[in-house]
Amino acid sequence: MKPKFKEIIYSQLKEAQEKYGGYTGNDIAVISRKINRRPGTVRRQIEKLREEDVSFSNFTYSGKRYIDLTLDEISFLQYKLQDNCLMLKSLLLEELNKRRQEKGKSMIHLSTFYKFLGNLMNNMEIDENDPYRWLKTKGINVTGKYSIDNARTSIQTLFSFRDLRNISVADLEGLNERLKECKRWLEENYTGIGNPISHYDRIRKRKYKLKSLLASIKSDESIAIQVRLIFEIQVCFFVDLLDFLIEELILNNRRIYRLMSDKRAKVENRLRKERLSKVGVGISDLFHGHIGKEKLFNRFTTQIPIETLARVELLKSHKSAYSKHLNILRSLTANFSEDVIEIHHDKSNF
Repeated sequence: MKPKFKEIIYSQLKEAQEKYGGYTGNDIAVISRKINRRPGTVRRQIEKLREEDVSFSNFTYSGKRYIDLTLDEISFLQYKLQDNCLMLKSLLLEELNKRRQEKGKSMIHLSTFYKFLGNLMNNMEIDENDPYRWLKTKGINVTGKYSIDNARTSIQTLFSFRDLRNISVADLEGLNERLKECKRWLEENYTGIGNPISHYDRIRKRKYKLKSLLASIKSDESIAIQVRLIFEIQVCFFVDLLDFLIEELILNNRRIYRLMSDKRAKVENRLRKERLSKVGVGISDLFHGHIGKEKLFNRFTTQIPIETLARVELLKSHKSAYSKHLNILRSLTANFSEDVIEIHHDKSNF
């Protein structure tokens, strides 16, 4: 191709991209007249340039003719598709036309909009026939291990509180093990998921409706919607289970503290009696000349305070529970890794 022709094509496509967010058949017709080539030839040359030349790769084809959309409106459509590519096109058009009416602009017809939207989705690499397209817009892919049947079963078994025993007096280690199993399942069936918690914020307002929505869909229908709902249910369960585990850790620590508080006075009194008994023995030794005054004085003035000894004894009595809590915290924080722990207060930064 002559450099001059390439420059004409680039100039026309760049202008169309900047003004309308893409080029159309009208631009191809203009180029064909300028370089005296057939439109079909020009179209093939543009496709080849988009594949071979990086400077042409961002030019998008918007259809045979322009649809009267501003760049702001195109950005709005791209945002909505990125947020939920499963949204009904009619609802998306309704939102767009409402925005246009508020600005005194004419409404866009359904058929024209559908053609434009199809091209826009192609340019965004959203395949309407791909049941996993919603996940892909979030940067997530399914692995070869994933199947919709297994995923649907998982929310009745693994991602469910149904078979967790003694939920009111929770088994902390059992909860932590279930959390690990859930994370393992997610990592084995999805790639690019990252931290499940990062997906929770946009789901939480709808979390109580997800299961009823899924139950209303037959297992062999609307697979793409099922994939999304199942993923969101799994994320919600993971976050709820994590929250529940942390709440139980806090409650357990409070229970231990209350138990120690209830026993502290009794332990301190026992330790005082033992110390007084030793004092009596020491005085007897002094009286019989078995020990000097200075040595006896040092023995009782350098002793650890009764309150400290009582606290140490009480803490030792709950060593097993504290060890369990420590192991769970290590598991949740990747052994207190700075990459996992987010500091919210200066006092926490130690």
